[in-house]
This record gives sequence, C-alpha cells and structure tokens, in this order.
Amino acid sequence: MTYTLRVSAKTPHASRITGIDIPVEVEIGGRRATFVLQHRDLIVRIADFATESEAEAFLPRLRAGLWNIALVHNIPFILGHDRGDITYADDPTQAGKNLARGFGLADDCPVHGLGNSGGYTVFKTDQNIKFFAGVEVSGYVSSPFDVLAPLFVEAVTTCKDGVISETKTATAISLYLGQFLETSMRARLLTLMMVLEVLAPDLAKHESAVAVLEKMTLDIDTRLHENISDEERFALESLQREFDFRKETSIRRRIRELVATGAGLAHADRNQLAREVVRAYDLRGKIVHTGVASNDDVYTAYDTILHTVKSLLRGRLGLQQ
Repeated sequence: MTYTLRVSAKTPHASRITGIDIPVEVEIGGRRATFVLQHRDLIVRIADFATESEAEAFLPRLRAGLWNIALVHNIPFILGHDRGDITYADDPTQAGKNLARGFGLADDCPVHGLGNSGGYTVFKTDQNIKFFAGVEVSGYVSSPFDVLAPLFVEAVTTCKDGVISETKTATAISLYLGQFLETSMRARLLTLMMVLEVLAPDLAKHESAVAVLEKMTLDIDTRLHENISDEERFALESLQREFDFRKETSIRRRIRELVATGAGLAHADRNQLAREVVRAYDLRGKIVHTGVASNDDVYTAYDTILHTVKSLLRGRLGLQQ
C-alpha cells in the first residue's frame, strides 16, 4: 500500500498554464508527479509514499517547486495551508453510480471518497477520490507547462531542507505572491518592501550605544517598581519598548546589508544596487507618510525591488540564478 499527496494551487486573475488540460506526468527524484489544470486550479499529485506521514512531510518541497515557478514567471499561486478532509463512502460502488447519475457522468466506477479541491490532502494511492471546486471564468495570459516543469523539478530536488520549512521564508514568499493581487502599483511596491523587511538581517548597534540604552532601561525598570500613576506607567513602558527596538540598527541599514551580502544577487556592483534599493525604500516612506510620489518613480522603484526580491528569494532557497 502506498500514499498520494495532492496539492491544489489556484492561479488567480490573468494567469493560465497551457499544455496540461489533460494530466501530464513528470519524474521527480524517482517519484511520479502528475500535473493537470482544472479550471484555474493547478492540481499536483505525487504518489508512491510508503506512509501517510512521509507524504505529508514532502509537502514543503512540493510548495518550493511552485514557489520557484512563481519567482521566475510571476505566476501568483494561492496555496492553501490546511489539510482538506475527505468524506469516505460506506459503499464505493454505489457512491460511483450516484455521482454518475447526479452529475451526468459516463464513468460510474467506484468512488471511495469526496473532498474539497483546495489545500492539500493525503490518501491511499489505490483509492479513487473525487474533488470538487467552483468554476470561474476570466481572461488570462498563458504560460506553457513544458517551460514551467523544469523549474518545479529543480526546486523540489535541490532546495535547502531547513529554508523551505522556515517561517521567515514562507512569510516572504507569501508577501511576494500577495503583491500580484494588489490593484495599484503603489500597493505592490509597499508589499514587496515588506519582503525586504522580513529578510533583512538583525544587526545590533555599537556596544557603547547598546550599553547606554540598557542603563536607561534599568532606570525605567526601577521607576516602574515604584508607586506611580497609571499614566506615567504607560508612558515609561512605551519608552522601554522603544529602547528595546532601538538596540537594533535602522531598517535602511539592515536592507543595505541584505543586498550587500544576500545570496542570489548577480548584480555586477552590489554597492550600486544597494543604493538603488535604499532609494526605493526611502520612496516607500514618502508614499506612506505623505502619499506623494510620481508614477515614474514608483514604477522605477517597483522594477528594482521586484528583481532584487526574486533573486534574493531564489538565492535563499539555494537555486541557481
């Protein structure tokens, strides 16, 4: 007995993958992976897992394969994180006949269970499980599957184990995918900037500056143990939290350090790229605080940050540029 892992990834808005209207099988590290597009859901099935837990443990690698496609071809997959339930039939033969009659299907073979199309599921490979989802119609831009498949295989077989399961990586990828769903370029730019903030390394201030902040924190802590008014206590606790934050360097310097040292960037002059990224980050502050920025500046900043984020994320995953 073996188990199959099934993942459904929605491709929203104007994206569509061509060449998999009927199932296409791809070899991935000795396993059989089947891809098919149903409406706007990309369905991936990987079979031949010895146990249910082994199948579920493979899920981060499967998601990494979809991440790689998204990073290279800007396809904004929406990936469900919850495991879907399967309702199993007491009589698979009768269940198959009932489904065929109810939906006008020619195929009335036994059906062992029913599940929702979204998210992921694990089931016995020899079981016939049917999945249902709603249908949406819209215009789209096509991406041929034969171009995307090697990217999926590359990530599944080569991504770093620790990184693909890391919360920081998943958060950064989620923000990258989410920016495609924004309707304005300003909103896309702000969302992409959050990816840099998530990935930026933590850098402590100079030890002398930290020592001064720690002394002031102790003075505040002493005062908080005294009988003071609620208003004063609130103000001092707020100041204490600010001191904790101030022990780190500014986000601008952290982003500059990320660009200067992050894996995946093939830019000939990293210092120049760092200046361009920080300039774009300053534009982000201008948009947030004043709402004023020219369209040309926004588009230029977005282009710089988009290419930087894509390279940094692929580098973080251990993928070739």
